[in-house]
Amino acid sequence: KTFWSVYPRKIGKKMAMKIFNKFDEKHHSKILYGAQRFAEQNIQTDEKFIPHAQTWLNQERWMDHFETDENGYAIKPKEVKTINNLAG
Repeated sequence: KTFWSVYPRKIGKKMAMKIFNKFDEKHHSKILYGAQRFAEQNIQTDEKFIPHAQTWLNQERWMDHFETDENGYAIKPKEVKTINNLAG
């Protein structure tokens, strides 16, 4: 899969791909995994509230979907939690 096949807001592709390609290839699968989880979590979100891919990549937001070690390196995906009933 490519980054653009999963990321939900398709704006600023050229700059976003420059940023994506600056990361070592060993991080690409983690970025794609994070983008998939992000897209799933924001499926109902109005596009204007979804950050541009450039921002999402620069802020390394895919790391929000990983447990990290004491040095901040991703070690494993976070457990996906779902809320079935918001009323409790």
